Amino acid sequence: MKEETREKILNELKAIGTLRPKAGLTYALEFYARIARIGLGISRRELTRPRKELSTFIHAFSTFDRYMGIAKEFVQFCQKKGVTRLHKLTYDEVKGFLMEKIAVREVLRNTVQTNVCALQKFFHVCGRHDLRDQLSGDYSRFKYLAKEGGSIHAFDNPTKLIGEIAKRSGLSEVIAKLEHMTGARIHEVPGHEDHGRCNIDQGQGRKNAHARLLVPPRRVGRDKEPHDEA
Repeated sequence: MKEETREKILNELKAIGTLRPKAGLTYALEFYARIARIGLGISRRELTRPRKELSTFIHAFSTFDRYMGIAKEFVQFCQKKGVTRLHKLTYDEVKGFLMEKIAVREVLRNTVQTNVCALQKFFHVCGRHDLRDQLSGDYSRFKYLAKEGGSIHAFDNPTKLIGEIAKRSGLSEVIAKLEHMTGARIHEVPGHEDHGRCNIDQGQGRKNAHARLLVPPRRVGRDKEPHDEA
């Protein structure tokens, strides 16, 4: 790990402080968010390679939003059951939370896996390693009980696919080019819901590719200038 990265992490951890074992779940959720977001912008491999351990932090914005949403949902579930303190959490609440999703909401196995990973991270950061380990050992059972979903596969010849889509006019062509040439998922591109013109400067692979979605001005009370979204 680079020395500057190490110093950054230590300084932020020192500023956050520690979490009391009997802390309220709402505060524990806030603590978890502050700890987890330290990893944003830092390479996970840089942290985990030396010790070959899982990272305490979250390193992608999309993962942070997803994991935080699940942790918040779990905390609210527990509070409705009358459990408001971290040390009062039992594995019954964990099982009840996941089984409600499996039996009532009928979520798919991939969703169960994401929920399990999010809860394990939450328990790890908050010092409930007992719940983390118990959930890890029980994961295969929850996965078996969940509905089996479809899987996503890459196209063998994406260039040919893009060529077929490009024969059409309109937003579908813009979306196809953005996703293929930049690696971005279209919902991550601000302003994609507007019909506009797409300029793409292709670099050496996804890392150096650059896309601009030029959106025409809207009329919302008065005219606005066109804007670029990176």
